[in-house]
Amino acid sequence: MKFAAIDIGSNSAKLLIMQVYEREGHTSFVKEALFKVSLKLGEDSFKGGQLSEMRCQDLLDTMDAFAHLIKVYKPIRYKAYATSAMRDLKDGEEILKKIEKRSGLKLKIISGHQEADTLLTAYLGSIHPESSKDYLFIDVGGGSTELCTYSHGQLIHRKSFNLGALRLKNDLVSEKTWVALDLWLKEIQEKYPDIVIAGTGGSINSIYKYFAESKNPVISQQLITQTYNRLKDLSSEERVIQYGLKPLRAEVIPSACEIFMYILDKLKKDKIWVPKVGLADGMIFRMYHKHKQRKISE
Repeated sequence: MKFAAIDIGSNSAKLLIMQVYEREGHTSFVKEALFKVSLKLGEDSFKGGQLSEMRCQDLLDTMDAFAHLIKVYKPIRYKAYATSAMRDLKDGEEILKKIEKRSGLKLKIISGHQEADTLLTAYLGSIHPESSKDYLFIDVGGGSTELCTYSHGQLIHRKSFNLGALRLKNDLVSEKTWVALDLWLKEIQEKYPDIVIAGTGGSINSIYKYFAESKNPVISQQLITQTYNRLKDLSSEERVIQYGLKPLRAEVIPSACEIFMYILDKLKKDKIWVPKVGLADGMIFRMYHKHKQRKISE
């Protein structure tokens, strides 16, 4: 069976197509296709709360394309979520109506807590945390950072901060946000000194893909710092040419590095686990489990 998920983020829009295989009591999730389009909605949304005519048109065209791809791939279900940039728009719901009228796609703007919950589903569906350990899951996006603490098999805290790589790059993170993050991290560090850190998002995945020297999914804070120092004084074009980064990622990866370095430093941690999942994975895991529950109840 096949599922599709659309994630409209602050920096890009993604369409993930995933095939699910069930065999001998085992379920495998296999990525069939992933499409990304650089929209940079946050550059308008975070500054004025409104999309320019050009960016709005780009979003509509992208959703048209995704609708056609969904039609071609024929998933049994799809979901489409919009996150931080769309949350900040004054007319976000009106734009969703335009998208539905034009492409037929039904989108939902989700809250920071809903985003964190969906990301937690992605983590739990892919890494199976040990019940005896405490975990902090960190997702650094373009517009926001979601954090979830998971202890003894239960979600303990979830928090969303308006602190993302695109916001930071454009100097749009308020002092109030940094203070709130500091207080939250201090509480976590005191309560869970041995907490295991896991990170997701396109930037941490790119650090692992392009700069890690081994296939070990755990990378050091030192590697993140080295990556930041390599890239911070280069132009986006130089980052693409010298290191092979995707243009979309090249623009924001130093800012994402800063956020990860900051959080690891506050928690006194020197390494981070990179499970390579994201919001769209969590959306598909949830769709699959709901599909299974419906079939069982029939």
